[in-house]
Amino acid sequence: MKPLGDQRFLSYPAIIGSVRSIDVHVSAAHASLCRMNDAPIAPLAREPGESDRSLLERLAATYLPDDVSRRWLALARPAVRLVPAGPDDSAIARLGGLARVPEDFEWPHWPDHGALSYLAEIDLAALHRSGLELDIKLPTYGRLLVFYFDGSLDGGVELVMASAGTLEGMRLIHLDAAPETCAQRPLPQGHYSYPEQTLTGTAATTCPGPDHPAVLQEFDAIGLPYDTWRRHPLNGDGFTDALWDMSDVGHQIGGWAFPIQGPVELEVLTGPDGQEPAREVSEALGWSLLLQLDSDNTSEMMWGDAGALYWMTRTDTTSTEALGEISFTWQCG
Repeated sequence: MKPLGDQRFLSYPAIIGSVRSIDVHVSAAHASLCRMNDAPIAPLAREPGESDRSLLERLAATYLPDDVSRRWLALARPAVRLVPAGPDDSAIARLGGLARVPEDFEWPHWPDHGALSYLAEIDLAALHRSGLELDIKLPTYGRLLVFYFDGSLDGGVELVMASAGTLEGMRLIHLDAAPETCAQRPLPQGHYSYPEQTLTGTAATTCPGPDHPAVLQEFDAIGLPYDTWRRHPLNGDGFTDALWDMSDVGHQIGGWAFPIQGPVELEVLTGPDGQEPAREVSEALGWSLLLQLDSDNTSEMMWGDAGALYWMTRTDTTSTEALGEISFTWQCG
């Protein structure tokens, strides 16, 4: 589901900082990005059966010089898109419904706030059997249960973000217990059961946007004056418009996140005071997307103004045996 309205430029902030650090914020120059070409740009339509990789290659070949195209495409990462399952599709995930947990399962709580809501289940064993390629390591057995303080208990007053003291408002729990050995657990009082739907997985290829730290690092743009980077081919109206038109948020495991406001890797670095300090690029790039959950009409999930939830993991802590360090942020239009 795309965010409401045309918000493509919300994720292209000004770039200021030293060659070793990044400090991204919105400035007056940001407004210059909100103009459209006078001539309409023909959308780059996907050919029948065309892969993400092929479409991205055609996009780059159409709008970028050869060297820029090659370097940008080299940043591509595989991902698994979670889409509604058909009758013959293998189930990879369930969105909504009731959690299937062992009898002795302790429901996650956020101290002083209340029980978390149950959102989804990822069948890690089924994901592994599917053979779909990922850029991150995940356990190859069991299930991943997704919990989040969704505002059911307080009308949305408390927000779960990557600042100190709020990450207990989200939880990813790896269960080894097979679903057939578990019972559906009724939700805690005051919580809403999202309508259930079964999702399957499809192969996807993702690339970072022009404002992403990985792109800035690849093209030596960290510390460049804003107006200088704005003239780079990756920031051309034709390329950014076409990239937006072929993109969508959606539910996703791994790959580059699809941000609605700006690179999510920067948001998980937010300090306890809620301010985003200048950080080493390597520190931001040490985080990778684990799970992205979009707003979803079928399961009646709406995160703010058609937003998305992002669970991030530190790349150097994940393995095929256990989850690594997890952080979280969310964005909306």
